[in-house]
Amino acid sequence: IEKLSRYQSAGGGFSYWPGMNNIHDWASSYAGHFLLLAKDHGYDVPQKMMNAWSANQSRAARAWTTGMQKEQAYRLFTLVLSGKGEIGAMNRFRQRSDLDNLSRWLLAAAYQLAGQQAAATTLAATANASMANYSITDNSFGSTLRDEAMMLMSLLVLDDAQQAAAIAEKISMALVNQNRYYSTQTT
Repeated sequence: IEKLSRYQSAGGGFSYWPGMNNIHDWASSYAGHFLLLAKDHGYDVPQKMMNAWSANQSRAARAWTTGMQKEQAYRLFTLVLSGKGEIGAMNRFRQRSDLDNLSRWLLAAAYQLAGQQAAATTLAATANASMANYSITDNSFGSTLRDEAMMLMSLLVLDDAQQAAAIAEKISMALVNQNRYYSTQTT
């Protein structure tokens, strides 16, 4: 947690490298997600660090118009997880007709955590239960397996135990049966 503070910019977001002031959207959500989980598990996370992060996330969520959908979806999910959901930004994002599959799952989970059951159910019903295969990562450092893991997290939030079990089995088989390297984001 202390080391992570060196990655936080003056604006509250996190950069990909320590001491840099340029905020990396995915890394900011990823770092904030880690800090939220650490705090949940009893670790001392400085409130000033969390406040700066959530203020940056909120500004970015409200300002988002186009760009990487996965980054916005993950940002919205982590904001709700932190107790500072941006329902207006979520509603605007949900209206997009071209939402990618991972964004649908993350947004459905965000609505569920925000107590918006109907929106969560509707979004989950429009999401595909399998992720598209890809190996070229983007600014989200994604992979098919990482996206499946995030879908699994969303299914658990949505309390869909049956579908979650099937995805968990698929993920565990991929990790056990393939002798290959996985990126930090994937693992």
